[in-house]
Amino acid sequence: MKRTTNWINKINKFFGDSDIVTCTATSAGATTGTIPSTASVVNAVGVNGQSAYLILLPTPVVGKKLIIYNDSGYAFNLATSSAANIYLNGAKTAGYKLAVANAKVAYCDCVSSTQWVVVINDYTAAS
Repeated sequence: MKRTTNWINKINKFFGDSDIVTCTATSAGATTGTIPSTASVVNAVGVNGQSAYLILLPTPVVGKKLIIYNDSGYAFNLATSSAANIYLNGAKTAGYKLAVANAKVAYCDCVSSTQWVVVINDYTAAS
């Protein structure tokens, strides 16, 4: 997994050797699928054959930034912890989520106490 190692090294350098939290998608985003509020960098793990599984963003805190990268080989969906109360890219409806495929990185920015803005891009790690 040299690609993952190089990506982690780049993130650690940017964040000053921050701890990286691993979250594994679950059917409802519970337990291992919920990003802790203290996280800044998340190694997201999708599950084989379960691309509808969820990883949930933490409760919004204005100014909070997250980098979520998926190098697990499997897609997952990114959602808020309360779709009825928290906007995700301007949408606040039940079941709204963003698909995060393999080899993608999501840059998440909490812009208000009820709103996350997320941009998902490809990444290419150095070999």
